[in-house]
Amino acid sequence: MAWSAREWWVRLRVQQKVWAILFVVFLPVVVALAVHLSVTKQLLGLQQQQHELALLREEIRVLRRLVVDSEEAFRSYVITQQEAFLIPLEEGERKLQPALATALAMAADLPAFEDGLRKAGERLTALLRAEHRLIAELRSGHATAIMPDVRSGRGLKLADELRHDFRRLEDQLDKQLGS
Repeated sequence: MAWSAREWWVRLRVQQKVWAILFVVFLPVVVALAVHLSVTKQLLGLQQQQHELALLREEIRVLRRLVVDSEEAFRSYVITQQEAFLIPLEEGERKLQPALATALAMAADLPAFEDGLRKAGERLTALLRAEHRLIAELRSGHATAIMPDVRSGRGLKLADELRHDFRRLEDQLDKQLGS
């Protein structure tokens, strides 16, 4: 077989020999480049996905912090009735809709996650509305009417549940980031 290969090589013209050498040398290089580009493209896609999940995680942290700030501001205002304690609540409300919209847009590719985030956002919005209703009643002089509601701890319990919901969402994202 080696002898026939040698005979084959001898019978080739110079131009054919040049093409054969180029084919043997450059074919592996072209294949290696194609494989390299494919792997690089996959890695860039994974890196982009990881970056998006990290950004989504940060948005969820913002939302979880809004729950804490709003509840602390509300409780502090009820106790002291000083308007300065409502500043974090008002700032949080301004950040809520943009943060929620951004998080939902980022979670569009994760349907189960998006559903949980949407429900938690709706519950947070309802909590803030309830707090504003109670603050309005307190400002209008109905402190005795709202105190049983405040003392019942329903708002605090709802805030705790929301914090746990957002923490659960963060844990789900951590699992996805880990995989």
